[in-house]
Amino acid sequence: MNNSYSARKKWQILFNILILQLLGIFFFAKGFFPYKANLSGLSTINDLPPLPTGEKILPPKPKFDRLVFMLIDALRSDFVFGNNSGLKFVQSLISERLAIPYTAIATAPTVTLPRIKALTTGTVPNFLDAILNIAESDTSSSLSYQDNWLVQLKNVGNKSISFFGDDTWIKLFPGLFHETDGTTSFFAADTVEVDLNVTRNVVPQLSKSEWDVLIFHYLGLDHVGHSSGPRSPLMLPKQYEMDEVVKVIYETILEQDKKRIEDDPNAKSTLFVLCGDHGMNEAGNHGGSSHGEISTAFVFMSSEFISMKHVPETFSIPHDEHSMNFYKVINQVDFVSTISYLFGIPIPKNNLGMLLLDLIGDIDALEKLRALQLNAHQISGILKSLWSSFDRNPNVAQSELDCDINSDDDQIQLQCLYSMAYYNHAKSLEVNDISYINDALSFYNKFIAKSGSRLASSFSDYDLVSMFVGLCFMVLAVTNYFVTMLDSYVQWNKQFNNQSKSLQSHLEFLSVIGTVAFCFTLFASSYIEEEHQFCFRSSIKTPFIKQAFVLVCQMILIRLIRTWNQTGQKFAGEIDLKFYLNTSYINLMWILYFSTISVLTIITLREIHKLYVINKSRESTILQLITQLLVIIVAISATKYKLELDGDVKLFPKLFHLMSLIVRTTQITALARLIYVLLVISLVLCNSNSLSSIDISHSYTGINNYNVTFVGLLTFLGNWSGPIWWCFASIILRKEILIRQKLSKEIDNEEMNNILCESINISCVLKIRTGHRDN
Repeated sequence: MNNSYSARKKWQILFNILILQLLGIFFFAKGFFPYKANLSGLSTINDLPPLPTGEKILPPKPKFDRLVFMLIDALRSDFVFGNNSGLKFVQSLISERLAIPYTAIATAPTVTLPRIKALTTGTVPNFLDAILNIAESDTSSSLSYQDNWLVQLKNVGNKSISFFGDDTWIKLFPGLFHETDGTTSFFAADTVEVDLNVTRNVVPQLSKSEWDVLIFHYLGLDHVGHSSGPRSPLMLPKQYEMDEVVKVIYETILEQDKKRIEDDPNAKSTLFVLCGDHGMNEAGNHGGSSHGEISTAFVFMSSEFISMKHVPETFSIPHDEHSMNFYKVINQVDFVSTISYLFGIPIPKNNLGMLLLDLIGDIDALEKLRALQLNAHQISGILKSLWSSFDRNPNVAQSELDCDINSDDDQIQLQCLYSMAYYNHAKSLEVNDISYINDALSFYNKFIAKSGSRLASSFSDYDLVSMFVGLCFMVLAVTNYFVTMLDSYVQWNKQFNNQSKSLQSHLEFLSVIGTVAFCFTLFASSYIEEEHQFCFRSSIKTPFIKQAFVLVCQMILIRLIRTWNQTGQKFAGEIDLKFYLNTSYINLMWILYFSTISVLTIITLREIHKLYVINKSRESTILQLITQLLVIIVAISATKYKLELDGDVKLFPKLFHLMSLIVRTTQITALARLIYVLLVISLVLCNSNSLSSIDISHSYTGINNYNVTFVGLLTFLGNWSGPIWWCFASIILRKEILIRQKLSKEIDNEEMNNILCESINISCVLKIRTGHRDN
């Protein structure tokens, strides 16, 4: 009765912990993914403000007629501006001052869909957009009802827009494009066809007699990064390929512009924009906020820049290879307000970017003030929605403005900057004094910069109350768990005899301390980013002192291994022991490599032999030989790949030639991918009715039809398979220990009964034989 009651009590506690955890996750997620309200509707020409003096003037005239927008996925700034870049033609244009370069800083999450939203609307996406980036069937992220420069170009500028490349754009802008040719982005192993599908449209589209806006989104460079990182042997050839595309586009539009302007003096030049949506870290991944992930290249090219009489300040800024800041550093959203002004269309309502005056060209100071006024007035509309008392049309008739420009209150400070900008702008129009002009420019720039920063932080503000409630539920769940653990610890000690009590109590105590320490690591992002560096270990046969010593030695070795080869998300690319071996101690490196690969191969072959030595059937022998042959091929392939990758083919020419006869391919990952695909197919075929119902035939063109619940479950299990495995393993191990202890006690009681029976009298033996036994 007590055992059944205890078991029922434990299940109730586990059920309570589960409910508390689910409630905690719900409230925390609700606070972590806040709803961000956007200004509805589209900006119109009628929304443009008059001058601060009240005079109404015509909308700004477009500076360009046509646009080619070439977006290369994951185009990190050093891929274009660095010394080892393969985009030599682009660098030549920059050095000859025929192109204007920037390093554009993207905000997290640095994945494609949120970055496209930022590049088209000028707003700051949140982390929910990163989740929607995965689901190809999602349509809730459409920008059909959000103001953006593409819609403005089509509606106000009367431009036809064609798109070729990543089909994320087609999902974001349904029905907007005149002509499309989409390419899926989810087959990350493809680094060739995914770009050829875009390039095949370049020359035919440019050759058409009439076109306005062409958008090309290339994916291959991003796929190279995901496959083998930014230092991959495929990276430089891919950059050469992209450079050739840039050269073809640039030379074509240059020739077309010359002819167009000769035929029509009112015609204007074509603007060619080369940019990236995000970068990548040293592991080839992206999504976070490291220097490599947020630093993107932006290059503006046009025949208009050839005749520019001034050199923008961007060319005088020195390079910074370490932080990847080259030339002038801007925010990625600055592109939206800039492209809007350059094409004479209203700036999208939710834009947070600042207009780049370098690209406006040779215009007078008053026109620059008007451009910044339009930018500031647009941002003031967002502030008006945040603070209803914010004055978008301040009174500038007074001779002095009495406001606190250094106020700690954001609204007061921004209102003061806006009013001072309007006041000095009005004065410069009245007296045309250079001091008023400079002050107005300064106040406009400060207002736009501070407003954008303030609004960006407010758009990403978390619901702290909901997050705190969620954490409270999680703390209650953890507290219940520890109370249960301590109760189990006490009961455990009561069950053991004095001989084994010390060992088991120590082990149980260590398990409690380890669990507490492990829970604390969950509050750091490093656990998610560097999970592969966590080590789980379990042993019950080793004495406590020896086990503690072994654990300490293991931790030291793990720390040494971590500094041997920096991997993962945060530390990939950092200086490690492998770096010194590959540069200063090359002979020692090769000795260690050959020793390691030989020892590991021999040990593996020995273990395979042990596995099949019991069963000596013909099938077992064949399977054993095949398995051992695969291990040898993997070892040879890995060695050949390392020889070729490290440039030491000349050091071991005969060895490399011999390996080339055995293994033709140097891509050892091909074998791993083959095994992975076979496992996935087998799992899907065996469990297609009960698991996720994913149509594997569409795996190379994106997954469109799937069960959200089951796919979510599989994703969770895939990410947390390690902890789940060890939790179940510990439960099974604990159960096995209890069963063995119970059997041991029963055996001891049986022996004791036999001794008692023999020492008392023969009647006891008779009772046992008839099935009766005294207590």
